[in-house]
Order: sequence, then C-alpha cells, then structure tokens
Amino acid sequence: MLLLGGFSGFAGWTNDLWRYDPIINEFFFLRGTTSGDPTGSYQTNGNGSPGGRQSHTFTLIANGSLILFGGSGYASSSFSLGELNDLWRFETSTLKWYFVKGGSSVERPGVYNTTGTGVPGARSGHRMVKLANETLLLLGGGGYFNNSNDFGLLNDMWTFELCNCTNGSCGTMNKCATCNLNYYGANCELLCNCVSGDTCDGGINGAGCVKITTSTSTTDTNPTTTNPTTGPTTGPTTGPTTGPTTNPTTSPTTTPTTTTTNKTETKNAGYSFSVSYLLLLVIWVVILIN
Repeated sequence: MLLLGGFSGFAGWTNDLWRYDPIINEFFFLRGTTSGDPTGSYQTNGNGSPGGRQSHTFTLIANGSLILFGGSGYASSSFSLGELNDLWRFETSTLKWYFVKGGSSVERPGVYNTTGTGVPGARSGHRMVKLANETLLLLGGGGYFNNSNDFGLLNDMWTFELCNCTNGSCGTMNKCATCNLNYYGANCELLCNCVSGDTCDGGINGAGCVKITTSTSTTDTNPTTTNPTTGPTTGPTTGPTTGPTTNPTTSPTTTPTTTTTNKTETKNAGYSFSVSYLLLLVIWVVILIN
C-alpha cells in the first residue's frame, strides 16, 4: 500500500511518499521532502517530483507503475496555491517520478475537444480509474471549466490513452508497435520497421523482420524429377513381378495335376476291361457244360 502527500496542519501541503506493510504493521519512507509546501520540479527524465498536494488521485496502472493526476496544492511556484491538472508517473522499481502531461501552473482551464488534443481543467476531489488497453478514465471534481474565472463542481468525463498504438499487430506500413510503460510514463515503442516483402515477427527472442515465403505446389513436371521416379518404379515392379511370379506358378502346378489325372483314368479303364473279360469266360464255360 502506498501513501502520497496530503495536507498537514503543522506542515501544510506535502509530497512525501510512504509504503505500508500490513503484515508487520510498519510504514517505510520512500521519497519526497520532509518539510511542508514543496514545489514541483517538472522533468521528464526521472529526476523530477510533483509539488505538495491533497485531494489528488494516485492510480495503479501496470508493472508497478502509478499515475498521479491533479489535486490542490503547489505547482512550480511557491507563490501560487490552487487546483492542478498535471499528470505524473511513478515507477516503484526505481522510485522515480516522470512528468507526462499537463500544466506546470495552477488554475489552468480545460480545453474541450474530442480529437485527442484536449486537456482537462485543473481540479481536486475527482475520480480516476484504469480501464483496459492502458486507458485512464477521469470524472468530475471541483475545478475549472474552459476559463480560469469559471470555477465550480465538474461532471465532465475524460479518457487518457497511455499508449495509442496497435499492440502486437502490424499495420499497412509493416510496422509493429507495442505499449512500453517503462518509457517516461508510457509510449509506443516501435518493434519493427520492415521493408516491403518482410513482416514483423515478435518472437520470444525479440522482434525482427522476417522474409515472407510462399509455399510451392507439390506437383512438379520437371523431367529431372519425373524420370527417376517413374522409370525405376514402373520397370522393376512390373517386369519381375509379372514374369517370374506367373510362369513358375502356372507351369509346375498345372502339369503334375494333369499327369496324375491321366494315370488314374488309365488304371480304372484297365480294371473295367479285366472284369468284363472274366464274366464272358464264366458264361462260355457254363454253356459248354450244358
């Protein structure tokens, strides 16, 4: 759990950052000033810090990063106290602040348009949540409309895109971009800028340009490929199989079978002749006796 700033009756507006560990019930000081009413140092290289404030939002986005927006307190001057519309990113791994967008002075009015170039007016007591696709949603608060003299309760709703890029996909220009939340408060990081005929491959070893290959047909009419395949396969298979297999099987098997049948028929014919002759002999003897 992180605690940022607020108002102290003894120190005034603060920007100190603390971490609370509920397991051991202890607070740990991370960074910030130890005196009240500090002003902001608006730098984008991680060496800046927001001014003291209260009634701000401090929203967790991803990878240990948090977004600070607005509140009531000090901007870049200790002589001006009021509502703020500055946007900051805090990286928990390095304990560094990055100024992202907004004004470095107080009581700035809003610029209302829907083209992506608008800016919400300075405010405090508002609400901010993180939506999908690295989008923040801001609603209401007490602050300024479209001029610095128009102060009151607000009901305007804003979206802020941490990144405006095509995550993990290639566009028409063969470019792959991803949202990099570790680059000064989020930015689109170009993974590939490939030449024509290549595509971006965001593999596990890092993104790179890969040549697009087209698969060829499996049918090949090249004589060099056809002759070795057709010749050896047709010749040896048809010749040896038909010749040797048919002739030995038909000739030896049929001839013995036929020979055996002829011998059997001859034997049977001889036996029938002998019986007939014997019967005639018996009949002739009987006639002589009578």
